[in-house]
Formats: sequence, C-alpha cells, structure tokens
Amino acid sequence: MRTLAESVSGAMMTNYFTLRALAGELQEMLHGYHITEIYSQKKNELIFTLRRSGNEDESIIISIDPAFHYLYATGRMVRARKNSVDLFTSIIGHVIEHIEVHPRDRIITIAFSNSASVAFYLFGTAASNIYLIDKERTVLESFKRNAEFRGTPLPADKGETDDHRHKDKTSFIRFFGEHPEKTVISVLKRSVPVLGTVYAEEICARAGVEPSQAAGTAAGSACEHLHTELNRFMASLDHPRPTVYEDEKGDSVLTIVPLTVFTDLKAREYPTVLDAAASVVSREQRRRKFEAERDTLLASLRREAEHVRRALAAAETEAGQGERAEEYERRGKLILGNIHLLKGGMTAADVPDIYGDGTKVRITLNPKTSLAQNAERYFQLAKQTRTKLSEAAKRLRVLRHRETAIGELLEQLRNTSSGEELENILRTHRKEFKAMNISRGGREEELPPFRIFKVRGDLDVWVGKNSANNDLLTMRYAKPHDLWFHARGASGSHTVLKVKKNEIVPKEAIRQAAAIAAYYSKMRNSSSVPVAYCERKYVRKPRGAAPGTVILEREELIFIQPGLP
Repeated sequence: MRTLAESVSGAMMTNYFTLRALAGELQEMLHGYHITEIYSQKKNELIFTLRRSGNEDESIIISIDPAFHYLYATGRMVRARKNSVDLFTSIIGHVIEHIEVHPRDRIITIAFSNSASVAFYLFGTAASNIYLIDKERTVLESFKRNAEFRGTPLPADKGETDDHRHKDKTSFIRFFGEHPEKTVISVLKRSVPVLGTVYAEEICARAGVEPSQAAGTAAGSACEHLHTELNRFMASLDHPRPTVYEDEKGDSVLTIVPLTVFTDLKAREYPTVLDAAASVVSREQRRRKFEAERDTLLASLRREAEHVRRALAAAETEAGQGERAEEYERRGKLILGNIHLLKGGMTAADVPDIYGDGTKVRITLNPKTSLAQNAERYFQLAKQTRTKLSEAAKRLRVLRHRETAIGELLEQLRNTSSGEELENILRTHRKEFKAMNISRGGREEELPPFRIFKVRGDLDVWVGKNSANNDLLTMRYAKPHDLWFHARGASGSHTVLKVKKNEIVPKEAIRQAAAIAAYYSKMRNSSSVPVAYCERKYVRKPRGAAPGTVILEREELIFIQPGLP
C-alpha cells in the first residue's frame, strides 16, 4: 500500500488533472471579477485580491515553493503591514475574461480585459514561475528572476502529451510491446505523461496488474485490462469527486476521485476541488509549523543539555579534589609538629612526616609570615577546599537531576507527531522550559546589549557599558534573584551574575564576578578592591537620580583583585 509520504501531497496539488479541475472552478467562480491588488508577503507565494459589485472579495493564493506548490481560493486575505510587495500592477482594475488550463501541460492562464494574461507555470519543481504577458506572449513581468525573463518570449510549454494513444486499444497495446523491458507503470506513464505516479498505480490496481512487472509480460488480457481501466479512470476525472486522504502522521494528499490504493487511510470528500486544496494547504502549513516549532525546541534543549554536560564535567572535577583538602591539612599539621626544626623567613623546608612513615615531605612556606601563620594558611586552604567540595557535591545533584529532566523532554519531543501533542508537552512542562529560558520560538531573549563573560559553573556575567547602559541592565534586564555587583566607593560598571531561582552558586563564580566588577571600575589598577554585592531585588533607584545611580540594601562585601576570567 502506497504511503502519503511517498505520494508527496505537493506533487498531487500540481497534478495536471488537479489543475484542470481548479481552472474550471475558478473560471466559473471568478469570471467578471476585477483585480484590486496583487502582492507577495511570503517567499514564493503570490496573492491576487479580486472584487465584483455585489460580491464579497475573493483571493487566489499561489505558491511556487519547490518544496510545496499549491493554488487555492479563499475570502479576502489580511495583508501584512510590513514585508509585502506589490507586483503586476499594470493589470490592477482590469476584469478577468477567461481562466483555462493548457491542453497538454501544467499551466493555468488568466486572461484580462486589457489583453494581458497571467500564466502560472506549476510544474512542482524549481522551474515553476508566474508570468505577466501581453497579447504577443512577451513577458512583461516575472514573479521570479524578473530581470532575466522581462522582455523575452514566454517560455515554451513542455507538451507532456501529444496524442491520444490511450484511446485506441491497438495503439496502446503496440506501445507496450515497443518497451518490453520497462515496468508496466513507467510505460503507462509514458503513454499518458500527465497521469502521474499515483493515478498510474491506481489504474494498475483496478486492472489487477503489478506495476513493477515488465511491460513485456503484460501482454494479452493484462494489457487489455489496463487499457479498459485507463479509459474508465480518465472518464471519471471529467466528473471530479475531490477527496483528501490523511494518514496517522497527519500527512494529507488531494485526489480528484476516490482511490482504491488509499482505502486504508482516513478519507474525506469535498464539494469542490478548491475546498479540498484549501484543506490540504491548511493541514500542510500546520504540519510545517509544528515541525519547525518542535525542531527549534529540540535544538534549544540540545544546547541546554550541552551546557549542563559542561557544568557537570566542571563539578565532577571539583568533586574529585578530596585528597587536596587532606593534603593541605596534613601540611599545616606538619609545620606545627616540626616547628622546632623550622626558622622564620624560610621559603621551603623538608620535614619528616611524623604522622606517617617518617618520609621527608617538602613544604612551601611564605617567608614574610610566621610559621604559625603558614600553618594557618594551609588549614584555611583545607577548609576552603572542603567548602568547594560540598558545593560541588550539591551542584552535581542539581545538575544530574536537570540532565535527567532534559533527557526525558528530548525523548518526548522526538516522539511528538502533532501540534496537539506539542502543546500538551509545552503546557505540562511549562515551568521546566521557562527555567531554561526556552520558548517555542527558541531562546526567549536575543543576545543582550552588554559585555558578557562566562564564569565557574558555566554561568553568565553581564556588564554595563556606560551609565545609561547600567540602568538598562539593572532596572530592565536583571532578574530579582540575579546577583548584582559594584565596586564600593568608586564609579564603575554595574555587573550582574545571571542565576536561576534557587540555583546553588559556586563561591568561585561570585569571586570571578566581583573581580570583573572591580576591573570595570576606576580602581582597576589596585591590588585589592572592595566590591559590594547583593540580590538584584535589594537594589533600587531613587526617584530623579542620575543614570547609573542606585541604593543597595542587605549588601555583602568582598575584597578582590581586579581581573577578567
């Protein structure tokens, strides 16, 4: 059974018999209407707005997008205020006199009262185009590649069939005999080139002939059955019963008459081919919108997964530093235990490991401080290292939980096959997507207009560029739970460490952010700068204050050497 994905709904939209039926319905519906505007507001799509006294406005929408061609009619379209361009203005106000399809090709022509015509070349390929021509068939304007075609003769049609071989049984059977090595379906399509693959397969199915068998084996009664069913099918196309088939994935395809090859699929008949075409276009556009949104979300989640992976790697590295804390403490103890062997002013010393096997251990010392202070420095390093280890362990738990959640969301999105399922995922996991700053359009915010740095934990630091930019950063871009930094007692840039609500912030990230704030201050060249920081919610701007002027509450102070990460 043929699938709709194999059929390609766009190909059936430009099947010759679909276009023939559409041209007939448009002729009946729009004869006597005049053009009020012709414009494009989407790449490869052209819209005609038409009016007739006493009637509502109508629109014809034509797409020559190589990925999906279509033509349908609807009520008046709402034109976009921006990014639309007027085309074919010389026929504005002129009346439609006739709409017809080419007798042998996929070309629809609309003739106007000023002797001009518009020719739609709807081949379903990149060669498709729309031409405005005069009565001598010279191109006045072209929708695509206007500079190339303007002033040239209208491109010749392909002439996809030039005889009525299928009507004469003898000629039909002889034609099969002339191509014995070809498949039945390929010879059938050569016999009637405008037929197309789907309709050719339908004829084979009705005749009980395998489409892939060699034409030479379909002699005698098989070939006669094909001829009989071909002519019956061609006759049925003169009386359309437009039907849209849809599969479980939401793919849909339009046929002019019901088909047996799609009997396993959901089918719906429409009163007109125009109605059926509009339905297929609407379904396809919804499907494409869904796929674009899903793919955007998947890309954003993959970026977030990579962000978490890098943060996990950093946290795991920190969490593996347990031996370093023990080593710092051991060195502090060895200084105190061997203090009788040491002298002030030493830069290093080899002392026996009195807490181990007595092997000599080399210890680096600061000659400018006392031996007790050197020991205290090692004890402090041990304490700081253990604090970092504890923070890293907490971050690991948070990051692993986030990694699992992202993996589950990725799996759900990959298995989503409809807009309804996507909406359900977005609704159910709204908080998770919001926490990751991800929306159906991708990231919620574009790159902000500040200096941006990365610090420990893969966190972002945003830095203002001037007084007005400081105000923008603090009062509009910073979130209440972000950490806000500024050099104490000196002018400088507002600096914001971006953190998620309830996120465990590494102390090293705080120190790096403070160093950045000190660097972008008047105290950049100092060896130690006092930097005040607090959550953004404790920063307020007095009424009437100059740009960049704020007041802090509940601030903390850190002394730091200016620098960039």
